[in-house]
Amino acid sequence: VNRSPGSSEAKVGSCAMVLPVFRMMEDFKSLSEAADGLRATMHCGEAAGKESTMCTESTAVWDPLFWFDYAYLDRIFFGWQKHHQMLSDIDTKNCYGCEMHMTHYHVPLADWFGKHSEDKDCDGILVPKSDPQACITYLHATTE
Repeated sequence: VNRSPGSSEAKVGSCAMVLPVFRMMEDFKSLSEAADGLRATMHCGEAAGKESTMCTESTAVWDPLFWFDYAYLDRIFFGWQKHHQMLSDIDTKNCYGCEMHMTHYHVPLADWFGKHSEDKDCDGILVPKSDPQACITYLHATTE
């Protein structure tokens, strides 16, 4: 595995810098394009390097950081949805390209954008939209 987090070339912004910028994206297309650039940087760009196992399609899923990267991207998406839900400024349950079907599941992508929960037990997004089976949310660590 070829990584060098201490390198001056590792220039992915911190959560404190990246999350607020991504939340302000005006629509899903803008968010998707920005997140794709971040994903490419984390896998093959300045953060990991061209020789990284993250940069090779056949080995990326075997690298433990692969799953952390996608969890991070999912958290960015969730933060974007929640931010715009609170502002009530755009509909985050639909998107540019949502009419496409998911490759392996043959269901519309929009169905997996979910819907905002009205239930107090779920402060998050219910998925799938057509027949909710799960609540997607992030719990913040607390100290007691």
